[in-house]
Amino acid sequence: MRILDTARRQYAVRWPHTGTDKFGKSTYGSPVELRVRWDRVSETFMDKSGAQRVSKSKVMFASTDTVNEDDVLWEGQLADLDDAHKADPFKNRNAWTVQGVMRTPTLRADDAYCVAML
Repeated sequence: MRILDTARRQYAVRWPHTGTDKFGKSTYGSPVELRVRWDRVSETFMDKSGAQRVSKSKVMFASTDTVNEDDVLWEGQLADLDDAHKADPFKNRNAWTVQGVMRTPTLRADDAYCVAML
C-alpha cells in the first residue's frame, strides 16, 4: 500500500531472536536492515502474556518484513555498525527488545499495517 510505503523513511537494524544458550541467555541471528517509521512515543499495549505494558517506541514496518517478539531493533543503518556491534545487538546504544507485534489488515485485506512495540 502506497501510504504505508511512503511513511517508512527511516532505517532500523533487526537481530532475530534464535533461542537461548545453555546458560539461558538469549541468542540472536545475523542483523538485517529494514525500512521503517520509528516513533518515540509511549503507548500502553498488551504483551504476549496479556499484561499491560508501556512502550518506549513504536516501529512501523512492511508486512513483507518479519519482526517477532523478542527480536532486537536498533534505529540506524547496517553500514553504520562495525563487526563488534553487528555481533552483539546490545552493544548498540538504544537497541531494544520487541515486546509486542501488531498486524492489522487494510480494508481490502491486501496488505497489513504492522507495528512493533519496544
